[in-house]
Amino acid sequence: MHAHADPFVLVAGGHSGTSYLPTVEVISLNPEHQPVPACNRIVTGLLTGSDKAVGGSVGPDSRPFICGGSQSNGGSPALYVDSCYYLNKDPYRWDNNGVKLSSQIGLAGYSNHPTLGLVVTGGEVRGGGVTSRMETTADGNSFIISWPGVLEGLSQHCQVLRTSY
Repeated sequence: MHAHADPFVLVAGGHSGTSYLPTVEVISLNPEHQPVPACNRIVTGLLTGSDKAVGGSVGPDSRPFICGGSQSNGGSPALYVDSCYYLNKDPYRWDNNGVKLSSQIGLAGYSNHPTLGLVVTGGEVRGGGVTSRMETTADGNSFIISWPGVLEGLSQHCQVLRTSY
């Protein structure tokens, strides 16, 4: 029997109250017994400051994946985007592989599922309004729009996945 390894949490982007942050931080859920390896303490920052994005782990290698949200290079106002970025291992940096959400959104609900991957519901749409879409990507290479119109248009909500009721 092998020991269970506690996961690490990758915190990317955000807003300081005055500016959008391009920072990325790795946190151990069990720092005393499983500290963050020195080579992973400093993760290459995002290409731009970002907040209100969604993220998870996708693909067979569970690579970190971030989509949408507000992005700013220091200009204002920041605008919602539809682009996605994954953490590349070689070279160690965030790359945009051309994958996009169906809309330029922020403040969507999201969670991660072992089979479905990143699951995104609702969100504020660039230009105003909210969407009622649900999108999934298991591999980070394409999104599938699932059950459009089932959800009431909403944003700033919590999403929880369950396997049964």
